[in-house]
Amino acid sequence: MSKKSVYIIEDVDILVKYLYSLDREITNMTVQHCLYFLFAYYGALYSSKNPNLEVENKGNIDSLLFPAEFKSWKGGSRIEKVFLADKEGMYEDLEESEIQQAVVEVSKHKELKEFLDEMFRQITSFGGFQLLERNIQDKVWQDAYLDNQAIMDNEQIIEEYIVRYL
Repeated sequence: MSKKSVYIIEDVDILVKYLYSLDREITNMTVQHCLYFLFAYYGALYSSKNPNLEVENKGNIDSLLFPAEFKSWKGGSRIEKVFLADKEGMYEDLEESEIQQAVVEVSKHKELKEFLDEMFRQITSFGGFQLLERNIQDKVWQDAYLDNQAIMDNEQIIEEYIVRYL
């Protein structure tokens, strides 16, 4: 039986806009690091791969924060869609209504909002170079980078965070 992934947030843009609600001056590089660490830690904490998590149908469903395709890049892990949207200026002049819509969507999940807010506070307490240094220590990033900056395997990201950081 194949594993089904359930996404708490269906579109990464919702999460990006939510991050901008927390800090309107955040850089794209920091957004990319936040997305990566949020995905990794959420997956490690709430994935069916976590041996300490007790859920029904543990082997058949995986709860992931959002659908992600991280690419191993010299600046760390990045989602190409978010990188290109930022490059095209899509996040520069976000309407307040867009940001509020993202806040409403995230706020539907109280525990998720608390997780995002606390992790965002922790992640952004570090500088960009510190986040980069931490990101490129991950074996899954290193393997993908050596493989011609390949797409990183989401399951391997989560497994690495369960083993190394929980």
